[in-house]
Parts: sequence; C-alpha cells; structure tokens
Amino acid sequence: LLRQGYHDTALHAVSADEELGHLVELEIFKSAQEIVESLRNRDCGLALEWCKQHRSKLRRIKSKLEFKLRIREFICLVQAGKVMDAVRYSQKHLSRWAYIHMPELQATMATLVYGPCFQQHCNKGEPAENAMDVDDQNQGPQKEEEQEE
Repeated sequence: LLRQGYHDTALHAVSADEELGHLVELEIFKSAQEIVESLRNRDCGLALEWCKQHRSKLRRIKSKLEFKLRIREFICLVQAGKVMDAVRYSQKHLSRWAYIHMPELQATMATLVYGPCFQQHCNKGEPAENAMDVDDQNQGPQKEEEQEE
C-alpha cells in the first residue's frame, strides 16, 4: 500500500495490527512522502539533502537524480530573472557534472540566452523543467483525459 501511495490506509492498517509495524519501515516511506510533497511544491531542498546523504549509492547506480534536481533549480533561477544567481549556482553546483553530462549542460546553459523553453526543445523526452514533475510517473488514463480538457 505504501509503495502505491496509499499512505493513510497503510498507516491505519499498521496501527490496527501491531505485528505489521515490525515488518514495515514506516520512517522510510514517511521521508519519501515528505520529499515528494516538497517536489510538488517546487522545492528541491529535501530531495537534494537526501541525495547528499545517499551520494555514494547514487554514484554506484549512475543516477542522474541530483543532476536533474540541480538543473531544475538553475532553471527556476533563470525563470525568476535572477541570471547572475543562476550563473553563480551553475559554477558552484553544475560544473562538476560537465565531464559526464556536457550536452545536457550546454542545452541548460543556453537558457541564459534563449530562455527556459529552449532547454525543453533540446532535451526532447527529458526536459529539465519536468525533473520535479513527480506525477508524470504515476499518470494514468484519467490524468491524461483531465489534461486534454
């Protein structure tokens, strides 16, 4: 239930049966839910903190999660018109990714000149603007119909 997003139902089931509580690590799922909620609110802070805590594991599986979150924060700065802050942010947080993700990084840097929509056209299928769109992964037929209306 927890893995499918039915947190309230799962918590109710665990509280009703004490033996289930020993089988489920509720803290992990609570933490994950907090991160998902913060991403829905366009805040990468909790997710980046989680990435920092699990950096060695993420490197081992060659995850792009932290890179995508950093790209999203950069684009948010550009969208807000804070170009110099975006440049400083890229120097501090994105430069270390250059040797691995140069094409994506170049397209992202182009947002400084052409605006945030340029980056979306360069990375067809994986726009950095959607790095925080956590609902894309769980999108079912009902959601698609709602978006068309």
